[in-house]
Amino acid sequence: MAMLARVLVFVVLVITVTTVGTPQAPVPTVQPQATSRVTGSVSDATGALITHATVTATDMDTGTSVYTSVSGTGKFSVRVPPGGYKLTVKADGYSDTTREVNVAPG
Repeated sequence: MAMLARVLVFVVLVITVTTVGTPQAPVPTVQPQATSRVTGSVSDATGALITHATVTATDMDTGTSVYTSVSGTGKFSVRVPPGGYKLTVKADGYSDTTREVNVAPG
């Protein structure tokens, strides 16, 4: 009997840019770092929302990762600097799913 793999599907919904931090006077060398918010939802192949999953955003240039949990409504949000990222979703009972996204400022 063939085994069917359960597959996660996730959609990146919105990418916005926000400036975080303010330089403290009189230190002119401190600059605020622009970050972007990547938000989306996680569902299975039937469209049912997955609520107990983790999303990892890994910077493809530096290898730095940021982790977040999917909410009880199947949604996630992670704040990262602009650049190229691999978004990986992991949930018990499902195959890991990875998508590449480009997060642009402005």
